[in-house]
Amino acid sequence: IWLFFHPRQEAFSDGGKRSSLFRFALMNNTWPAHFSPTSIGHDLPPTEWRHDFWHSKFCLVVRGDDPASRSLSRAIHAGCIPVIVSDYLPIFSPPLRRTLNLEDFSIIIQEDDFLQHPVGSILDLQVLEESLLKEKIRQLQIAQQILCPDHPESLFVPAILKEVYEASRQMKKKHG
Repeated sequence: IWLFFHPRQEAFSDGGKRSSLFRFALMNNTWPAHFSPTSIGHDLPPTEWRHDFWHSKFCLVVRGDDPASRSLSRAIHAGCIPVIVSDYLPIFSPPLRRTLNLEDFSIIIQEDDFLQHPVGSILDLQVLEESLLKEKIRQLQIAQQILCPDHPESLFVPAILKEVYEASRQMKKKHG
């Protein structure tokens, strides 16, 4: 599967106004017939959902009613390159910002670009250089070690300790 995106159908706490624009933008458009296999839509049986998700190259992570997204952590855990459509997640909710650089292992699409050209902004992924994709996957594997406590070579605890240490150092500098 080249791209995976199966958002929930119910509205978010904002009544679904703004967040629904992002969640349904791809589903309201037609994909080119010759395009790589994708898994986009609703109502996928759980076993098929898991299979498609874990076997996808890219996983779409769209903004919801707040900057954070469970789909980002799911994509990282599955080893699927996150394609983030959110202007705020990289600013307000990057995972372990002192340890990881979100842009190293994901692709970020600006919200307005996505809303204006949802299919085109995704199709642009096809022209990414193979060397860039290999580096994103390598960095994603590092992110998995850092963010997934159940990873066989997990670095989760040292990463959390580093984050706490760096945050406390920053607080001490700020407050003397």
